[in-house]
Amino acid sequence: MQNKIRFVVFEGADGTGKSTAADHLCTRPNYVRVDVRKYLNGFPLDGMDPKIAYPMLFSCFENFDPGNVYVLDRFILSDIVYNHVLRGKDIQEFYNSWDTFIEKFDVLPVILDRDPVEHDFEDDKIAMTSSQFNQLIATYGSLARTEAYWIRKLVLGNAPIRKQSGRLQDDIDYAMNKRGLLQLRYTSSNWKFFFSCIALNQVNGNAAARVMAQFFYEYPDVYMVGPSQVNRIARILRPLGLQNIRAERFIQLAGEFAKHPQWASVNYIFSRAEIEAMPGCGKYAADSYMILRRLIRDPAQYTEPMDKELRAYLEGSIVTT
Repeated sequence: MQNKIRFVVFEGADGTGKSTAADHLCTRPNYVRVDVRKYLNGFPLDGMDPKIAYPMLFSCFENFDPGNVYVLDRFILSDIVYNHVLRGKDIQEFYNSWDTFIEKFDVLPVILDRDPVEHDFEDDKIAMTSSQFNQLIATYGSLARTEAYWIRKLVLGNAPIRKQSGRLQDDIDYAMNKRGLLQLRYTSSNWKFFFSCIALNQVNGNAAARVMAQFFYEYPDVYMVGPSQVNRIARILRPLGLQNIRAERFIQLAGEFAKHPQWASVNYIFSRAEIEAMPGCGKYAADSYMILRRLIRDPAQYTEPMDKELRAYLEGSIVTT
């Protein structure tokens, strides 16, 4: 199975240190800075039709060397924030592009935070009132809780970011290698998302990640999962324990997806009650979905999670300990 091209994407409002963070990360071997304008015939991404620009970029990215890690200074998440806050545009197409990006590639999005401002902001590209700028900061914070790892502050006290580049790189290494919550890998596929929640029940995340990678490789489509496959599925799931029970739940959930074809669409929004009624899912899967699959879109469905990893994720730290 071919490895996906890897990306680290720094997002955040102006003055958060994105460019400096990207520059320092690219001093490391095999980390390569990407200027997207190079692949858009010199045109800036801002202002282009996302239905045209992003497919062009994805097509180019697919030809990148999988031995490198590619670093972007702002990308789709910033388009979502700026178009929503400053331009009042419909952002659904940007979300669709984001879903495609994280499905096609191995993406580590990192949102950098900063303190609110008291004065209006202006540079050579844009001017904003202090209220608009602070709304941008808040929107990035909300988005970070559902879409990305969040480094709350790169500047501690009076220490400039360049003196903390080692800490930042350690955090990036941790996230690239450990990746936190397994469900984050499958937010563009409803059935894979819920199957991974079943696999994670009372199991170490790293063990579940290895097993589910094998399972999804052998069963790339939910409709391939059926009663005749129960023994084979149980063998795959054996390292997780309770493999016969998990295999039965996988098959039952696949049956529910067959009864509800609308569930296959990434645009379908599940209710909490709907998830908790699914075979093998319950509160953990419902909490995972509401937190990781766009809590920002439906906050009324949120309840405080009991799982310690989900709580740690909500706290916004890139490293959960």
